[in-house]
Amino acid sequence: MKKLPKIIIDKKPKYIKFGEDINFFELFQKIESRFDTCFILESLGEEEKFSRYSLIGFQPSKIISARKNILTINNRKYNVANPYFALKEIMPNQVLAKNYAGGLVGYLSYEAVNYFEPSIDVKVHELFDQFMFGVYDDGIILDKHSHELFYFYYRVNRIEALKRIGRLKINKTNSKLTQMIKPSLVLGVKKESADEKKLDEEIYELRNELYKKKKQIKQTKETKQDKYTKQDKTNHVISKPMTLKQYQQLSKKKKLNKKHLSLNSQGKIYSLINL
Repeated sequence: MKKLPKIIIDKKPKYIKFGEDINFFELFQKIESRFDTCFILESLGEEEKFSRYSLIGFQPSKIISARKNILTINNRKYNVANPYFALKEIMPNQVLAKNYAGGLVGYLSYEAVNYFEPSIDVKVHELFDQFMFGVYDDGIILDKHSHELFYFYYRVNRIEALKRIGRLKINKTNSKLTQMIKPSLVLGVKKESADEKKLDEEIYELRNELYKKKKQIKQTKETKQDKYTKQDKTNHVISKPMTLKQYQQLSKKKKLNKKHLSLNSQGKIYSLINL
């Protein structure tokens, strides 16, 4: 039996600011037209804690798949007792990172249940492996709060290649996103009609419009919030937040009255002190 190779990933990734106010979907379209293997994990909905970030990964260092008792790593096959549990043996135990830092991204098929409950014995699909993962040791993170893009990596820094790709024009003929490949196309049943292609392009344009509108709404909210904290240079007034206890202490010293007070949109006390 061949010995399983260990996946080596440094404990701490490096993060570099890649840009800001970049159309994330257009960037992915450029990337996926130039790499055979890539992914986008896009967080939709309200931009809160669990939908703040969207991710792009491309050209993984390794591709790991399994079928029955055969674990395949970059086309090399290994006979193991349980391919899913073998992942624990080959992946590093600890990575020191607060944000997303790569690792395994892929899918588990329904037939993968055999690895957790062998007694079920589901028939394995002839076209799809029971699981397939890419080992991604670099990638792009979009912070939707600040509209900033960050590139992270462990050993190989490919940011210059990404910048070159980002400057290129979108090649819609080579892009799988604009073609929107369907299962029927993969099986060779029929070709995509002109109407379907037109619809796919309209969907792409709508996604771009949605991205721009969300960005405008975000900037409008930030502008409204900033007006409560900016300095009023014409009246020589400074606005600063304080607790109720701090206000009470200050009011004794300065003899403040109601005209010195202001409330921001969150209801926090702001003192307005004439200089």
